[in-house]
Amino acid sequence: MIPNQPAHAATRLVALLAVLATTAYAQTVVTPTKPAVEDDTLTLTPFEVSATKDTGYQATDTLAGTRIRTELRDVGAAISVITKEFLRDIGATDNATLLQYTTNAEVAGTRGTYTGLGNGTSVDESATLRAPAGAQRVRGLASADNARDFFVTDIPWDSYIVDRVDIQRGPNSILFGLGSPAGIINATTRSAEFRTFGSAEARFGSYGTARTTLDFNQQIVPKVLALRLDGLWSNEKFRQKPAFEDNRRLFGALRFDPQLFKGNDARTSLRVKYENGDIKANRPRNVTPNDNLSAWFRPTAITADNPFGGAGRTAINNGYDAERGDTANIVLGDGKGVNNPASPNYVRWFSVPPNQQQPFWLIDGGTNQLFRVEGGYINVGARNTTGGLTGAAAGLQGKRTNGQFYGIAGLPQAAVALNLPNAAFGQYRQQSLLDSSVFDYNTQLIDGPNKSEFEKWDTYNITLSQTFARDRVGVELN
Repeated sequence: MIPNQPAHAATRLVALLAVLATTAYAQTVVTPTKPAVEDDTLTLTPFEVSATKDTGYQATDTLAGTRIRTELRDVGAAISVITKEFLRDIGATDNATLLQYTTNAEVAGTRGTYTGLGNGTSVDESATLRAPAGAQRVRGLASADNARDFFVTDIPWDSYIVDRVDIQRGPNSILFGLGSPAGIINATTRSAEFRTFGSAEARFGSYGTARTTLDFNQQIVPKVLALRLDGLWSNEKFRQKPAFEDNRRLFGALRFDPQLFKGNDARTSLRVKYENGDIKANRPRNVTPNDNLSAWFRPTAITADNPFGGAGRTAINNGYDAERGDTANIVLGDGKGVNNPASPNYVRWFSVPPNQQQPFWLIDGGTNQLFRVEGGYINVGARNTTGGLTGAAAGLQGKRTNGQFYGIAGLPQAAVALNLPNAAFGQYRQQSLLDSSVFDYNTQLIDGPNKSEFEKWDTYNITLSQTFARDRVGVELN
């Protein structure tokens, strides 16, 4: 019997495993299942997309192809969709802070890689300072159209009400008209949702920057009526003092989906959005100040180290001269004729049209009549029209008030007088002040508190959509 013991042991082991398997199967069968959870998924119309369907940095559909919700893989255009997770992870709040991370796009200004100010003889930042949202370039061509829910706008978008940004590169007709060859940058604003939630965020940055946002969504009637409120308070500071940008915004969204039809064959949706915005700013400059100062100190002789020459610190008496009349420009200690090309005292950096002092208009106290003051300067000791000095009792009439005052020219103008090659074609640019010891442009805004930019708006959008035959047929009115 000893040789057969292993066989009996194997038999008992198989029987034990069979019992255990039967018990496990019985336990699996009799375990009660959990009741089905009610489906809270929001069914959207074909005319809208929702950020809740995006996963991480990946978006699956867009309106940028046909204005109808379409899967990205079916859209034959170069489109990049920036999700809310990506916006949050890189801290982007607008075009300037987002586009530097996207494909084939550039940002101008202090946060960018180019000035975006054209190729003229001088640069002007006025447009960039007034509308920084347009200070960008896509495909190396031009600025893309700024759109809000696929309607062109000059309102700068902000991430406090934006969950996704669609960048469509290249010309398109989705805007129902001619669009920029660069494409469009569309910000999709938030909608009210059929659930209740809320959040508050605070952010602090360099130089005293502070930003606070609020987001609250309330479902009032389940699956029928919802309300959403968002707010932004932002106070941004910069290295250049006293530059700043204060941004105050309030946003509201209402969604009403009346159950007008039984079943899902036909659906009606009314969506209302409103925003009040107020931006006050004194934005920092990207370009150093124009330099119409250094040329006065440089020697007049043109050398390899001084290719444009200078004014040689020449001082001019711009006052009236009886002998030469209005054309007198006296070089102190060295005769006359600095504005005359035939004169040995001719200075090319003064040879441009002079600044013109404007005439004075006064009211005669006796007749209350307005008259124009003609002639010499209005101050004791100035020359009158006959070359004599005025005294304390001299009348104002007959004194010069519109004389010519010469100053240092910019390089584009001086290059013509210097006969530099191709000067007539505007090949010379206005020089910039690069010596920060003269003016510290890195930390000081040359305008001080005297410059300002501001934007204020109230905007609203009302959308009514109606679909039939399970969204196979539909219409949307905006």
